[in-house]
Amino acid sequence: MNVMLFFDNVGMEQEKAIKTLAREKYLMVMGPDCGTAIVNGMPLGFANVVRRGGIGVVGASGTGLQEVTCLIDQLGAGISQALGTGGHDLHEDIGGISMQFGLEALAGDPDTRVIVLISKPTCC
Repeated sequence: MNVMLFFDNVGMEQEKAIKTLAREKYLMVMGPDCGTAIVNGMPLGFANVVRRGGIGVVGASGTGLQEVTCLIDQLGAGISQALGTGGHDLHEDIGGISMQFGLEALAGDPDTRVIVLISKPTCC
């Protein structure tokens, strides 16, 4: 089963192991430290209710996902899916495992016509 992991007290080595195992099973781990997603029109965590449409979003920043999906809605377009990866996913030690999975999932989603990627600086 795909997982949205809100809890953020997971070490990098453990996060990589969890995400690698999920990837081998063709599943996505959103998180750790993921508090925002919209899946098939259903807002999860700190997501907002926005109109459905053809724009898919995958992002390492929950606040970035919230802002972009709300702006898209305010401009009259809609969201197919919005997938949070967790704040450490793009760190060199993790390698963007969930980001890559999210991009592939959106590319294969018949309701997604445009993909937006939201990054954030990683450190430490």
